[in-house]
Amino acid sequence: MRLLAADGKTIFISSHILSELEEICDSELFINEGQIVHHGSANSLKFDDEESVVYIVNVADAPDALASWADMTPGVTLVELTKKSGRVRFDSSSDEDVIKILGRLVRDGLPVVEFRREERRLEDAFIAKLERNGRES
Repeated sequence: MRLLAADGKTIFISSHILSELEEICDSELFINEGQIVHHGSANSLKFDDEESVVYIVNVADAPDALASWADMTPGVTLVELTKKSGRVRFDSSSDEDVIKILGRLVRDGLPVVEFRREERRLEDAFIAKLERNGRES
């Protein structure tokens, strides 16, 4: 399939095994009840900006400080706390807002050693998209 794609051929695959499709497809088209609900790359669906975004934040020896900080910071919600890091949800996923929140983390003295956007599984992103489309109908 990759050789055909390299030759400029388009290949249509119908499957319910999204994790496998993600590995071999450049573009996905999702149809639900005869309606297109997504057309684009897997990443564009997994990082869909229509909803809040979860970030993994690792703070050196200070996960409790992250929890306190999240409680006092508007637009930030602690989702989960572990021994070394936390998962925090941002109400906004715009680059400008994320930059501001990361800057505030550092200015407020939290020793951030890792900061990354949590990647959703393609199946979870697809289900969330279907749920949003159902609410909008």
